[in-house]
Amino acid sequence: MSVEKARIGSARIVLSDLVPDGRNMVEVIQGGDSVICVRRGEMSEALMEEWNQHLEHATRTGRVLGPETDEEPAGHPPL
Repeated sequence: MSVEKARIGSARIVLSDLVPDGRNMVEVIQGGDSVICVRRGEMSEALMEEWNQHLEHATRTGRVLGPETDEEPAGHPPL
């Protein structure tokens, strides 16, 4: 990723009933935000909340960078 195109985004985990069969998680990118959709029952809500606190800190301090493209990925289920 080139430094001049990098931008800080956000990242979070959500529990979703829309994860495709055969997968336990998928990443959906919206703008500069990364949303990890995890199949219900594969992650506890307590672990999800703890990871979201970690991801919030990482994105706030610039340790996580968003994608370098504004292109929207195709084929992801809606959130």
